[in-house]
Formats: sequence, structure tokens, C-alpha cells
Amino acid sequence: MKTLTNVVFVALMAAVLAGCIYSGGNIAHLQRAAERGDSAAQCDLGICYLGGTGVESNEVEAVKWFRMSAEQGNSDAQCWLGWCYAHGNGVEVDADEALKWFVLSAGQDNADGQYSVALCFVSGMGVESNANEAAKWFAKAAEHGYDWMQLELGDRYSLGKGVEKNPTEAVRWYLKAAEGGYADAFARLGGCYYEGNGVESNLEEAKKWYGKAAENGVLDGFRGMFLCDLTSGVYSHKDDSNEAAEAMARLKASAEDGDAAVQCELGERYTYGNGVDVNFAEALKWFRKAADQGFAHGQLNVGWCYFLGLGMEVDAVEAAKWFRKAAESGDPDAQFMMHVCCNYGLGLDKDVAEADKWLRVAAGNGNRDAAALLDNL
Repeated sequence: MKTLTNVVFVALMAAVLAGCIYSGGNIAHLQRAAERGDSAAQCDLGICYLGGTGVESNEVEAVKWFRMSAEQGNSDAQCWLGWCYAHGNGVEVDADEALKWFVLSAGQDNADGQYSVALCFVSGMGVESNANEAAKWFAKAAEHGYDWMQLELGDRYSLGKGVEKNPTEAVRWYLKAAEGGYADAFARLGGCYYEGNGVESNLEEAKKWYGKAAENGVLDGFRGMFLCDLTSGVYSHKDDSNEAAEAMARLKASAEDGDAAVQCELGERYTYGNGVDVNFAEALKWFRKAADQGFAHGQLNVGWCYFLGLGMEVDAVEAAKWFRKAAESGDPDAQFMMHVCCNYGLGLDKDVAEADKWLRVAAGNGNRDAAALLDNL
């Protein structure tokens, strides 16, 4: 039996609990209202019991109050009760019961209920998987203005999942999600402008949206900004002269002899296309040779390869590992990247205090980005 993704459940629960005002002395008032039959209070009390907000966590008690509210027709409680059946919170997992309550909620134009029905059609929970039906319900949910639902619908139009592929319609939904401040939508729009999908290709506009994504800690934003600069030729310095060719030959010979600094320089040339064609795999090879000798800047660049997905898949955990190696060896650029990773929780746990420490260390060692951030604090 398939169940719905727990990630969505956790996100839904966190969002509701973050705004739950019923704690401490207020819980008694809520309890009395629920016992009088107030369906909204019953639903809220169920949420409190489910998350342990103002009361000791008790999933069975949560289900009891969700059910009371849901049977009175409260669409939020119907959706919560469906999620309890989907995940086995206070009840046995029951896909059919979960779907029943989701459908009842969705039938009252409840966005969370509609989204949940869509997920059932995606996962095949209580119903046969059906991409077309999923897309229909995602569209209903997205019309309510929830940015993450709008992003999902945009992705479906972009990929043609359950709907006819329509890049222009994808952009329309990404823009709606972006208007709500959803950072992943910024990155999607950057990709649309970079590739010319649904809009005319525009590197300046692509970099603008990628930049917004990066400012919010989205990895695709950092990668997109790099690719925009690479495509625009910011890094490239072509020189086809004999002198340049001879210089490159000498550089390669020195790198082959084991000079770590030269190995790192050669890797950067392959990264940016300076004197050679861009070749991320070759760049990574030389960065690793330098890093394996303990050369801090080589370690930094290996981290960048993992961070941006150059010559490999993006891997924030590996990136952070290499940034830390270089940072602890004294590289100020790596120290700044440790600030970024700690600040946004990229590849390691988010830790604002640790991020601040690395920011100040990087600034003290001459990193201009770190110094500029400190000046604006």
C-alpha cells in the first residue's frame, strides 16, 4: 500500500502549528469551545494534540477531535483526518479512508484537500495512479494562491505531466508562485529565461531570477548565476597566439610535475574556458590533484564543483565538507562559503551563530563579500 509523502505532511503541520495561538492558558478556553461542539475549535484542538502545542502530544486524542469536527463538515478537519489515515497517526494506515476524507474536504473547495487528492492520484493511494486527474486537482488547489501548489502546476506544464506540455503556461504559474515569494520559483524562472522556455531567452533576466533564488539559499540559483556568467563570456579570455599555446604547454607540464598551485590554475582554465575549451570533468581532475596535496584553494574549488554540479551531480553535503577543509586551512573564500552553507543549511545543519562566526573570520582575512555583508548588518 502506498502512502503520501511524509515531507508534505510535515510541512503542512509545521505551517499550521507555527500559527497556532492556543497554548498555555488559552488551551482551556479552546477545550471548552470544542466540548460545546464548535467545529473550528475541535479542529484546532486536534492540531494541538497532534503537535503537542499547549498539551501533551496525543495522536489518538487528535484523531478524536478531528473526527468530531470532520463529521460536522469542517473541511480543514476532514483534510487532517485524511492525513492521519494516510500516515497512521492515531489510527491504522487506511488508504481508502484517507482518500474518502480528502475528497470530502476537496469537495468544499479546500485547497489542502484538493492538493491531497492530487497527491493520491500521483502516488496511487486509495486510487489508481492517474497523472491527468492529479493535474486537474493540482490546478484547483493552485487557484487558491498557494505558491508551492502553483510551482507544482508549473512543473507539470513544463514537463507535460498529466497536461499537454506548455512552457508558456508553466512560466505563468512560476510567476504566480514567485509573486508569493517562493524561492524555488525564482530558480525555475531563471531556468526559463536561460533556456528560452516559454519566454525569449534573456541572460540578464535569467541572472536576475537566479540571483533572487541564490539570495534565498536555493542551490540552483548559485549554479544558474555561474552558468549565465559563463555563457555571457565574463570569464573567457581567448588567445590563439603561438605565445599563448606555448604558455599553456608549460602550464600543463608544470601541473603534471605536481605543482599544486598550477594544477589549481589549470583547473580554473578548464572551468572558464581560458586558453582551452570548457571541460568541467577535466577541471575537476586538476582541482582534485591540488586538493589531495592539501592545497586550500584546490579544496575550495572541489567544493565549488560539488556545489554547482560541475563535472558531477550537485551534492551540497560533499561541497560543505570540502569548503570546511579549505576554510580550516585559512582560505577566506572558503570561509565565506562556510558562512553561506551554515546560514542557509546547505549541506549541513542551519546554524546562524556558526554562520556569523565564519562571516567574521572571512571578512578579517580579506574576503570582500563578507566585509560588505558585515557593513550592512
